[in-house]
Order: sequence, then structure tokens, then C-alpha cells
Amino acid sequence: MMTENSTGTPRNEMLNPIANASILVESAEFSTGVLQPVVGDLVLLYTDGVTEAENPAGEQFGREGLEQAAVRSRHLPARELVQALRGELEGFTHQKALEDDATLLVVRITEDK
Repeated sequence: MMTENSTGTPRNEMLNPIANASILVESAEFSTGVLQPVVGDLVLLYTDGVTEAENPAGEQFGREGLEQAAVRSRHLPARELVQALRGELEGFTHQKALEDDATLLVVRITEDK
């Protein structure tokens, strides 16, 4: 989750993945946690296809690359943020075909209207 404090400094809170989707089974047990987002928070969910995307040199985009890209574009509306992150991923991979699915979901917490 990404938030900004009153000075505009970004604060990131990363949750660790609970399991690889390829090993999910009915008998699996998972721990749970609670996030209490507030207005202005940004929630970014993604599949491992995003962080494991490789450039032509075989380097992965990584969690750090995704976090840095999200910080750079955090001011954008959610839809545009997804497009910006997708553009950064395509730039990193030099539009090389991904070997796995890459899913991004952005939720920006706003005030009720």
C-alpha cells in the first residue's frame, strides 16, 4: 500500500505474498492480516508475472522496479497509473513477450461522495 504523509513523502507498506498460485489446494492454510487504508492511500495488487518480467539481459523487473515505477506515477488516477506501470514494464522488457501473465490492480482510496 502506498500513502503520502502531510509533507507529501511517500510511505510504502508491502504485504508478503501468502502462496504461489500454482500450489494452492483446498487443504491449504493461510495467515490473514488487516489493512486499514485511509483516504489518499493507494493499493497495488499484482501477479508474479509483473515482477518476474525480464529484459533482454535476463534481469527481472522485480518488486523494487515495480515500487519505484509506482512511486513515480503515484499522482495519477488509478486507470492512468495502471497504464503508466504497463508502459514502464514494456520499456523495461523492450516489449519482449512475457513468459507469464502480468496482472495489475490499482485501488485509490477516496472520500465518499
